[in-house]
Amino acid sequence: MKTFNQILPLLVIPLTLIACSGDSGGGSDPVPQQEEDTGGTSGGTTTGGTTTGGTSGGTTGGTTGGSQPNFDVTLDSELTSAERISVNNSIDHLESMQIDGSKIAYFSEIFGGNSTSNVVTYLERRANYIISEFTDIFGTRVIYPPSITKNFQGTLAINPSVLIWYDDEYFAPEGVRFLTNGSARNVDSSRLGVIQIGEAFTSSDAIIQAITLVHEARHSDCPDGALLSDVIAWGFAGQFPQNKKCGQLHGECPDGNSCDVFAWGPYAIGYIYSLSIVNTCTSCTITERQQAQAAANMWQGAAYDINGSMNGVYGPPDMGNSNQVRDDL
Repeated sequence: MKTFNQILPLLVIPLTLIACSGDSGGGSDPVPQQEEDTGGTSGGTTTGGTTTGGTSGGTTGGTTGGSQPNFDVTLDSELTSAERISVNNSIDHLESMQIDGSKIAYFSEIFGGNSTSNVVTYLERRANYIISEFTDIFGTRVIYPPSITKNFQGTLAINPSVLIWYDDEYFAPEGVRFLTNGSARNVDSSRLGVIQIGEAFTSSDAIIQAITLVHEARHSDCPDGALLSDVIAWGFAGQFPQNKKCGQLHGECPDGNSCDVFAWGPYAIGYIYSLSIVNTCTSCTITERQQAQAAANMWQGAAYDINGSMNGVYGPPDMGNSNQVRDDL
């Protein structure tokens, strides 16, 4: 029996990592600017549990003008009203931020360009479904072959996509399906992109929510493919995968929190995005930049040797994905 308690340490962002602010952990100081009310509406165009982005409208995306990019993601019908409002608000903020990634090392290598529209493209390749905290994904949403199930507190979000894909491979050739809004979707790789928000998500500020979505999206990447031994160990006994690069899984830090165990993991990606908000966001308020700075300070310590990564020690990030399973038995 697979439970979220088993997989949380590998995939989750604990609230404790962003609960503090200040200068611990370093990072760049926020650039002062006049406080302003960003306004806008939280909403989104919603039909049958899906959304095509926020409704803040009128604000140009990126740094060169043009229409605002829309993050096209499916919102599950079981999201509560508070969750749906919170998610739409975070998407509004993410879509409307005017940032310049050219000023942040490795930003373009991660997001494929230097503007918010590139961040949206990054997300759309990795985050396709947002699920309620109260939905039992493995118990009610993963449809197993006719023979075969799987509560989490104090967390922002979790992305179990790689583990759903492992189940699909374990039960091949029939595989499994992922059920959302009444439709059963095929599971072709870890880029299935399922993000389940936690109880801490709706109570967090929109900037933290946006950074969380960017972090969680990284968990949909499996650059070098999966190991057959991990597929069998997970599918048969629910054992943690040994190959943590598939799904960009976390390890445990000495302080008991999760952390990256290799360069350019989810915390590093969230750190880079946080820095872009702190140092380049011209549409953000002082408070929003301070919130992003707090996230950068906390996540800098959870990223694997972020200074080495930023200085080119580990080369550019591999943002690719493979659905190949290598036989290592």
